[in-house]
Amino acid sequence: MDTLSEGLAMKPLDTPQVLTVSLERDLLPNGLIIESVLAAIGGRPAQAPALLKAMVTGHLSNVLLRQGDMEFATLPWRQEALDELRLHRAAGTRLILLAQCGAEMARRAVAHLELFDEVVGDGQAAPATESSIRQLSRPVRPPPIRDAVRALRPHQWVKNVLVFVPLIVSGQFDDVSGWIYSVLAFVAFSLTASAIYLLNDLADLEADRIHARKRLRPFASGVLPVMWGLWMAPALLFAGIGTAIMANGLPYLALYAVLSISYSLDLKKRSLFDVFALAALYTVRLYGGGEMSGHSPSVWLLGFSVFLFLGLALMKRMAELVGTKADKLKRRGYKQADQPLLMAAGVASSFCASLVLALYLDSDQVQLIYSVPFRLWPIVPLMLFWQLKLWHKTLHGRMTDDPIVFAAKDRVSWIVGGLILACSVFAGLHS
Repeated sequence: MDTLSEGLAMKPLDTPQVLTVSLERDLLPNGLIIESVLAAIGGRPAQAPALLKAMVTGHLSNVLLRQGDMEFATLPWRQEALDELRLHRAAGTRLILLAQCGAEMARRAVAHLELFDEVVGDGQAAPATESSIRQLSRPVRPPPIRDAVRALRPHQWVKNVLVFVPLIVSGQFDDVSGWIYSVLAFVAFSLTASAIYLLNDLADLEADRIHARKRLRPFASGVLPVMWGLWMAPALLFAGIGTAIMANGLPYLALYAVLSISYSLDLKKRSLFDVFALAALYTVRLYGGGEMSGHSPSVWLLGFSVFLFLGLALMKRMAELVGTKADKLKRRGYKQADQPLLMAAGVASSFCASLVLALYLDSDQVQLIYSVPFRLWPIVPLMLFWQLKLWHKTLHGRMTDDPIVFAAKDRVSWIVGGLILACSVFAGLHS
């Protein structure tokens, strides 16, 4: 058996009279102070300067206690250690908790466990006793490399394929330089996106831990220490900036980064501001990729992308509401009563995107790219069908938290995409 508690259940318990336990070493993968700081910043980013000042003056624990942002019950407690402690307590052992933070913060953290007889905080001496004192053993775990890769969310890089769209719709497939710069744009946006995902996960730990699916994320579940995120995020961000400089696209990457960080720290908590910010993030990728590859996107393409991605952003929020029983999304500006508005606005945006596409197909510009533009018209009903199919899945609770990632794995989406590609190729062929 793998867990420590299972091993103890198979043999007589060697029970000391007193058992000391370290909160940070034995029960939590992260320090309680850093967990509380992240919870405070995630709730109110403007508090960061005040927390920094409190840390310098040595009053950080008191400030965190007054703010009361931390929901201690959601922390990723080591269940195997708690199982062992319950066995010791049942055998009559006196349990003492040693914490590097203040004693009051530690008491609040473990109040719901109802296990410990005494809590000793930082700066306090451990109680003198003649009884035997021992500490919990910790299972040896391999370096969490796989979990670190998972935290980067490489599956989300599919969104950055948007940087190739302006080059593809231009029809200049033989532009080698354009492809090279598009690849560099893809790498730059992917590295930067992963850095911001890490920051977002660190700022959203509490909300993720009470979410049905997000609680399994590496930081939220505790399998990856938050310190990994604190050094990985800046490293990836600097790598993305360097790649963008090579592709002459630093302004577009900077705009994306600023908008994305603003969304993670504040805009995602504001109703409607959040969905427009998400739509802008997709459009910035598309526009930046076009500028880096030397194929500036047309007004038609930008208009289509704005409506399409606004609809998908509204779909994302709708899926989150459908997927929870709570009346209000945590750290989001939406309640269950907002579902009709999100549904109506999202479907309307989907139809507007198809309308812009239809107007583009009737424009003079399309005549310059395709030999037989009329063969492109099946794309319009295909796009409408695809978007309504996604909305149908959302309404019935079968949509994940990210419609684009869902579409990348969805069979119907692949079939529709293949048909759209076939129409584009067919329209380019001479009669």
